[in-house]
Amino acid sequence: MLSTSEGFEYTPTQGSKAGLPTQAVISPPISDADPSILYDVIIIGAGYTGLTAARDLTAKGRSVLLLEARDRIGGRTWTTVTAEGDVVDLGGAYVHWHQPFVWSEIVRYGLKDKIKDAYEQYEGSTQSSIIIDGVRKDFDLPDMDAWLDGALQTFYNADGAHASELVPYPHTALHDFETAKKYDSLSVADRLDQVRGTVSQEARRAVELISTLMSGPPARTASYYDLLQRWVLGGATHDAYTAHMARYKLSCGQTELAKHIFDDAVNANKSLRVNDSTATLSTTLSYAFSAPVETIDYTNSSEGRVQTTDGRVFRAKQIICTIPLTVLKDVAFVPTLPDEKTRAFKEARVNNTQKAWMRAEGKQWRTWAALRQKGDIATMVSGDAHSASPDSHTTNLVYFSGGRISQTSPKEVVEDAQSLHPDLKVDRMISTDWVTDPYSRGTWSLFSPGYMTTYLTALQEPLGNLKFASSDYCDGWRGFIDGAIEAGMLIAREVDRDLES
Repeated sequence: MLSTSEGFEYTPTQGSKAGLPTQAVISPPISDADPSILYDVIIIGAGYTGLTAARDLTAKGRSVLLLEARDRIGGRTWTTVTAEGDVVDLGGAYVHWHQPFVWSEIVRYGLKDKIKDAYEQYEGSTQSSIIIDGVRKDFDLPDMDAWLDGALQTFYNADGAHASELVPYPHTALHDFETAKKYDSLSVADRLDQVRGTVSQEARRAVELISTLMSGPPARTASYYDLLQRWVLGGATHDAYTAHMARYKLSCGQTELAKHIFDDAVNANKSLRVNDSTATLSTTLSYAFSAPVETIDYTNSSEGRVQTTDGRVFRAKQIICTIPLTVLKDVAFVPTLPDEKTRAFKEARVNNTQKAWMRAEGKQWRTWAALRQKGDIATMVSGDAHSASPDSHTTNLVYFSGGRISQTSPKEVVEDAQSLHPDLKVDRMISTDWVTDPYSRGTWSLFSPGYMTTYLTALQEPLGNLKFASSDYCDGWRGFIDGAIEAGMLIAREVDRDLES
């Protein structure tokens, strides 16, 4: 198996090692990427949005050039496998059958029987804990969930209305624009101030903990309405929300699904005449990996140009840009983008919440979770039992934190996790630093107050033959794999329609 240059593995005995094996690496990295050809479509980015668009457009017989800055497919989700056979998803991992776009792909590729539950009811498991400002409260996990749900219901059911009344159509968040604008003007911290006195200080801080695990710290920079939409999408109870957000995933890893989509695009047509000339491509999908984009020129409405950092210039009738929202400000656009788009790119909020996979000694952690709010920083560690064999004497853990996860200081991250319980001993960690990664600059999207109602429509608007699509600003499951596939499906349809006309 090839290795990507991304990610790292750390053990206390051997230290940190950069690069991880993954089937997501594409070799050879270039196929039929020819500057002399006028493609139907150039797609920038081989995450789920770009892959879905490439698959759908090649199925229509369109010639597509896929450009990707990384050496692999998957964007902000990819899978590595340890020497012991543990399947580890870096970045996006969780799915649910209520997420319509990703679930349709899982069914399409025969993977629905590979869905595994990351929760396990294990007899003799250590009690779970919530630690707020240094004070520990121990629970059995079901009791913790019930206690949290009561506080979260108060937080999300605002002004005497149930959350589902405030966001009746959660896949169309701006359906009732005035209601959206009212609650989008609030930060998470603003709403926490509103419920002060309605719930205990302990419960209020627990809600801040759960909220900032999703939004990233600090609470004053995160939109209450963005979280409210996700709460309704996730079922509007803590148990249902957790099931949608962090419970079910593919035992084979996300890369298997991504490869199915990529392979369908590659194999769509084995021969294609280009521009009515004698030139032929071996497939309707051409691609170049390790090809970061520097400039996008959409001056000519019938021929867009994309220049990579090594100076190559590629041409196409249509361009689809799926670059993450927080990276778009680093790309040069010709002509200069409209002011509203430019401001949207510059003001995009960076989510610093990151994830690591850890392995701990003992089986007592399988139904254990610990959550801690310390200042602005929320941290959670929980058993991630789906990949551990029944007779294993270790437990796989998932660690989320709004603090830094860096290859240069992995020991501190392990020590932070171990500080959540005196008996916890971690012997391995696998992660990647999405925040300093120049091709992500943060993790999943969550908007700042007022951002959605100010910029969401502008972010989605095309500029002639230049189209924008990303899970970062889709309508539904924003920041999730489902939202990425939604964005890819819709933009492929729009581009195909434009090519027809």
